[in-house]
Amino acid sequence: MQAPAMHEPVIAMLKPDAQERGLANEILAAVRDAGFQESLRRVVQLDEARVRRLFLHPLPAYVQHLCSRPVSLHLLQGGGGAEAFYDCKCAIRRHFGVPSKVRNLIHGTDEGTEYHLFLDAFFPELAPRQYSAGADLDLRWPAETTLQQALDCLRQLDEDSQFRHVSVSLTPAQADLCALQRRDWKRLRLGFAALHALPASAGGVGRLLLHARAQEDVRPLLALSDPKALLADMADPGRAVTLTDVDIPASELAAYANELRKPAPEVDRVLWAYPCLRWVAQLQLQGVSRLGVFRPRQPLMAAEFLSDIARLLGLQACGGSAGRCAVGAFSISGRRAQGLHGQDGSSITTPPMTPPAVPARHSEASA
Repeated sequence: MQAPAMHEPVIAMLKPDAQERGLANEILAAVRDAGFQESLRRVVQLDEARVRRLFLHPLPAYVQHLCSRPVSLHLLQGGGGAEAFYDCKCAIRRHFGVPSKVRNLIHGTDEGTEYHLFLDAFFPELAPRQYSAGADLDLRWPAETTLQQALDCLRQLDEDSQFRHVSVSLTPAQADLCALQRRDWKRLRLGFAALHALPASAGGVGRLLLHARAQEDVRPLLALSDPKALLADMADPGRAVTLTDVDIPASELAAYANELRKPAPEVDRVLWAYPCLRWVAQLQLQGVSRLGVFRPRQPLMAAEFLSDIARLLGLQACGGSAGRCAVGAFSISGRRAQGLHGQDGSSITTPPMTPPAVPARHSEASA
């Protein structure tokens, strides 16, 4: 059985200017000296569509530069994870000198969402369960999954994954899988939640996760088919409720992106005017306490948009899945996860994420 990863891996990208300046070998030597070990590397030719999906600020000059020649991707482990690699990256830029935020030699993934987007895009053959940090926020199975298939999936996680904690999200059609609550595992700790579509009266597109309390049977939560009963359970102050799978209006996401790219963005002020934020705020009044900020293969900008809404409303930001496993789907991050609970009632995640100040995070176009 593998020891759990203390830190999520990092994916570093050497940009075209690192190759042009003949610095690739020296940069990689500096990365190794900082304690990182390279597990795998790949050389790819990026295109505009991929850059726009994977990077937060795909301005024309940035897209043009990244697509100008092949880049190299390096899967790194050890060394203290994403936080330590940020310091390493900055030290490399200072040592060799960079003329701009576009031509600045090296990129490193943030923990969680960005890391899993890169893992999916550039290392699709790797099993996310073995290249993730220690929590799974949202394990979902296809509708036709049998109890035996679910047991086999959890058994595999228990034996050879990096996960310690799993939240199993079931739909009303999957009541047969509630038998999983009666199983014990060597290493995994499970939490359970009922996944419901929002009532039509809610005024937006998304889904709700009603999280079962410690030792609570999830079956009654799955049976809440009546919208009034669903809303009544949401209003229970002891019930943890996550709004997830939010459909962001394209016009609002585009306006948000444009605001971020201004020299002095006023993200907080403009977000309060967006209907999506007001809609989430209304659901918060009805009992929503958490907001899922990531879905498989969504643009990084969408995750940032939802993260800012969660921050402004005081909701716990959580969620998602890399979405590439044969049966289940695995979390974006353990260290940045929040709030779910194991069956004994104790917190199953590491300390809550504290979102950084907006200007500091959003202004570094090519971090």
